[in-house]
Amino acid sequence: MSETERDISFETLAQACAIDISQLTKSGRGELNGALKQLRDALPDFSDLELSLVIEDRAKAYRQTMPDVMLTPSALVKHWAALEGVRARQETYPEHEPLDCPTCGDLRMVEREDGWGPCPTCNGKALAIVDRYHDRQDRAARRSPLLP
Repeated sequence: MSETERDISFETLAQACAIDISQLTKSGRGELNGALKQLRDALPDFSDLELSLVIEDRAKAYRQTMPDVMLTPSALVKHWAALEGVRARQETYPEHEPLDCPTCGDLRMVEREDGWGPCPTCNGKALAIVDRYHDRQDRAARRSPLLP
């Protein structure tokens, strides 16, 4: 890896586990690298950036599920599959119930400058998910100068 390239998923895993990379010992770096190898093996088709976004999501799910337990790279790997189900249950879209919405006429979608999106009046949960996704994409693009 050249000096201009960064291992974003390594940095994200360290940050998610509150590990200061500049203070890593040999065994600490080994634990991070070992955990990251297992995650890359679990998601072989994901780019470094995509994997970093998934790591970020699963670390949030870990903290929500086990707020009093220290998050370590090994713990994240151990609970990796179970954490996917946690995030999926949290982000389930609500069932459509007619609300007589004045903004969208119960379509639950509105036309925006960038295309169609969730109605801010009656579909706030979906709008929050979309906004969080866009925020992550923006943060990831700022972290990686290598993206087009």
